[in-house]
Amino acid sequence: MMTTTSIGSKTISLDASAPVDLSIPMSFSDHDPNLYDVPAASTEAFQGQGFIGDTRQGGTCNFDSLTITPHCNGTHTECIGHITHQRVSLNRVLQPGLLPCILISILPESLKAAGESSRPALDANHVGITARQLETKLSGIRPAFRTAVIIRTLPNALGKQTRQYANKNWPFFSIEAIQLLLKLDVQHILTDLPSLDRLDDDGEMAAHRTWWDLKPGAHSGQSDAATKRTITEMIFVPETSPDGLGLLSIQTPAFESDAAPSRPLFFPVIG
Repeated sequence: MMTTTSIGSKTISLDASAPVDLSIPMSFSDHDPNLYDVPAASTEAFQGQGFIGDTRQGGTCNFDSLTITPHCNGTHTECIGHITHQRVSLNRVLQPGLLPCILISILPESLKAAGESSRPALDANHVGITARQLETKLSGIRPAFRTAVIIRTLPNALGKQTRQYANKNWPFFSIEAIQLLLKLDVQHILTDLPSLDRLDDDGEMAAHRTWWDLKPGAHSGQSDAATKRTITEMIFVPETSPDGLGLLSIQTPAFESDAAPSRPLFFPVIG
């Protein structure tokens, strides 16, 4: 279904019936992508008072209990409540509707060689997303379409869909990269990385704290603007989707929690 709409002074067309699903389907098995060796998301037939929720075992219907750790089990979206003492709910932060966005692809580079920083201090082996890369990709984009930025890292291996992020040497965002996104008034970051931050950061979470206007080690004191920003991690962008502008729907269950499994749907601009 072709749809035409206006974003600021720009008129765009898109196929509202053919979004690109950026989520990784959850199979509730060891094949799902996973972070920090936490238990995989699982499903189990409910049992109680002579009832079993599995038709294969004589039950009248299938009736499962699900166990999941959203921050580590697959595609998820999180809000500032992830790192504050205040229990901020993603359900109150993420408003329904379509967001103007841009999809970009970046090959992570040496952060130290780029003159960028993180906490603790970087070494020559650390690679990730830098401010200079983001500036190259985003500086000429209309401000409205920088509301949400979808970042596909290269190479875009299919293994991202089942990867176990148990070791620590994965790309991440420099502090300067996050500062640039804030300068450009980005409100929502989506990435196929397991985290904005390095996995060996001793709990510093420098990129997360920069994104949410929190000082090093702080769990309170954020700005009002920061409470509206979200992060979506462990997405997967198909190779068939070229970089470009679009609209985005970040779909989540109405959990009163700082994070939830999510299904971002990307509607690319046509023409």
